Amino acid sequence: MMAVRYGKDINSFDCTGRVVSEPELRTVEHTTQHRQVEEARFPLALSRGYDADGNEQGCVFVDILCYGPLALMAARRFKVGGRVQLQGYVTQAKKKLASGAEYPALAVVAQQLWYPDSRYVPAEAEFKDLAEEYVAPSGEKQMSFDGV
Repeated sequence: MMAVRYGKDINSFDCTGRVVSEPELRTVEHTTQHRQVEEARFPLALSRGYDADGNEQGCVFVDILCYGPLALMAARRFKVGGRVQLQGYVTQAKKKLASGAEYPALAVVAQQLWYPDSRYVPAEAEFKDLAEEYVAPSGEKQMSFDGV
């Protein structure tokens, strides 16, 4: 008999795509910890693959969110067209129209990021360095940050 587990592993999102625009970095209020934290938001283009004739099927665009040292790393390293791998989960977010009206939209919260084409420090090593250096806006030193 197969065991069915419920929990965080049900909402899991893994992908590889290309950065559409450079990450937008801002400071936001953390909803559960009641403190401010850095947030990076950027769109990622995910290929839909090819049809039987070898024609490309286009892309799906997904909004990516990341927090704390991961947000700082993304803002520092990710450039338009760069390839990014991530692991995270899907969440409900809000987007704004040009008119200022908000509407609900899905986004992915990245818990791990890699940039497979890079020739410099791997994302995991840089993240560890940033997590050790990271000081929250409240002034407390954060030795690690596990997302939101």
